[in-house]
Amino acid sequence: MEGRRCTGEKMRIICIGPIFADYTIQLANVISKKETVMLVVFRTSNEHKDAIDKNVNLYLLGRAGRRWYHPANLLIFKKLIRDMNIFNPDVVHLQAGGGKFDLFILPFLKKYPLVTTIHDPKLHPGDEKLLLKKISLYCARRYSKQIIVHGGKLKEQMLVEYNLPEDKVHAIPIGEHEVAPFKKYERKDIKEDGNMILFFGRIYAYKGLEYLIKA
Repeated sequence: MEGRRCTGEKMRIICIGPIFADYTIQLANVISKKETVMLVVFRTSNEHKDAIDKNVNLYLLGRAGRRWYHPANLLIFKKLIRDMNIFNPDVVHLQAGGGKFDLFILPFLKKYPLVTTIHDPKLHPGDEKLLLKKISLYCARRYSKQIIVHGGKLKEQMLVEYNLPEDKVHAIPIGEHEVAPFKKYERKDIKEDGNMILFFGRIYAYKGLEYLIKA
């Protein structure tokens, strides 16, 4: 990393976030203004291609209509690992979602300087029994050189719950969503009529939807 900086070369950064394509696209766009970026997202995120900056090296994972862990995609995943090695990154940034993809790719990322954004330090009510998520988040904490969370309370939670050194966890507020997955749903013709209620997020118990309905 320092070698490239000393010679005036751009850093080479891989941004991986198939589960959080919107966040990852925004991050890659900003970083690409100064550094060389490889963006790894699922092929289903191709619908957002108009939001991806032309300076970003886009890498689409998987085949359309198939989940990434479909047997037909194993060769594609193998090619991803090979192409990452060829890209030779100074830093890899992972948006951790705690799913199958994270668990599968994390062992291949630990050889790089890994920065991970963890959106949920603790599993939400309804997720506690998902062993897969617990294991993948454990690996993310263990393999990462640095960890980003989206608030001071979340940083405190990470430090207390997992006994991590304070200089390893950083609180950075989440940015606004100005990327195509959201912007394309804007409609100027919809007007508030007094009976309109907005609910967003996953339909899980922790979101409090039952209280919204009662209200």
